[in-house]
Amino acid sequence: MYSISEKEVGGYQEQPVSSRIIQHDEGADRLAIMLPGLGYSSEMPLLYYVTSVLVDYGYDVLQVNYHYDQKDSFKELNQEERDEWLYADVDSCIKDALQDSSYNDYVLVGKSLGTRAMVQELTLRQEFAEAKAIWLTPLLNEDKVRDTLLQIPQKSLVFIGEEDPHYLENPWRELEARDHITTYLMAGANHAGNVPRDTVGSIQGIQQLIQHIEEFLKT
Repeated sequence: MYSISEKEVGGYQEQPVSSRIIQHDEGADRLAIMLPGLGYSSEMPLLYYVTSVLVDYGYDVLQVNYHYDQKDSFKELNQEERDEWLYADVDSCIKDALQDSSYNDYVLVGKSLGTRAMVQELTLRQEFAEAKAIWLTPLLNEDKVRDTLLQIPQKSLVFIGEEDPHYLENPWRELEARDHITTYLMAGANHAGNVPRDTVGSIQGIQQLIQHIEEFLKT
């Protein structure tokens, strides 16, 4: 079994940022870190089921819940300032989770906005040098995200929909050619991972994503 606990730590300019951690009662040496989208929380379908499969595979799961969509002060900032806020919040939550821990196996999961924070963490934090990375609807039209994803050595799984405005065909072909990257392009899906007016198709797409993740975690 497992327990779920909520916590707040001081993040950007010491403003509180909340997190939730799911921990196995018998202890775990694996930690997955969930970095959601701007308006796509950890409770929404993609992240809910990804969290579930990670727990099934023995990972404790840290969900960073920054809720920027509810903060007017965040929306008023320029992109550089937003990134500074994001990086600071994520850094604080991860440092808190790693303090006095015995984790030695890591998976980072980012959805949309969260993939910006993945860039920072996978390139700068030594503990994540051999982490696995799951990129959900990454911002491929942003140079920093796209270039980092193509250059980092960590094993990655990348999921995006054909109708996602952040999908770019040429970078996607480059990702497909990388031996250490697993790709899943979902036909007809938008940025939320849904196929509009096709509920069954959306559910089947998520099922295929989870199957890809299960195979990825076994490698």
